[in-house]
Amino acid sequence: MQDGLGLFAGLLVALLVFGLYFIPALVASGRGHKNAAAIFVLNLLLGWMLIPWVLALVWALTDNVKRVSEEQ
Repeated sequence: MQDGLGLFAGLLVALLVFGLYFIPALVASGRGHKNAAAIFVLNLLLGWMLIPWVLALVWALTDNVKRVSEEQ
């Protein structure tokens, strides 16, 4: 029974780390950022380094989102 609990804990930690790693991409997508795809690629390829991860997060938080009137 211990092995199953260890496996569950390991999967839970992996999901948590995966979610934290992609915070910039999730923020950009959630805000409707015009460059969400580029932020995702930056996050995917260079997010493992701290500085590009922070830059991707700042970029995701910039006011470059699609307005409702722009979508029509």
